[in-house]
Order: sequence, then structure tokens, then C-alpha cells
Amino acid sequence: MSAGVSLLFTGVGAIIGSGWLFGALYASQIAGPAALRARDTTTEKS
Repeated sequence: MSAGVSLLFTGVGAIIGSGWLFGALYASQIAGPAALRARDTTTEKS
């Protein structure tokens, strides 16, 4: 693989990676402290 293609994939990967990280950051800012108190209700506890 040439150096140009490797740099292209690296740049695209960085953009995608930072996108989901910023998405999680913004979601946690919107949820605020409620995110810490939220419980997982999808699993049954006996």
C-alpha cells in the first residue's frame, strides 16, 4: 500500500474516531447527573 493511501485511511479513521468520542461527550453533557443515577433495566435481577 502506498504512503498516500495509508495517510488517507489514517485521516478518515481519525475523523470517524473523534466523531463517536465527541458524540458520547455531548450526550453525557445533555444527560448530566442523571446518567450516573440511571440503571440498566434490560436485565432481570433475581
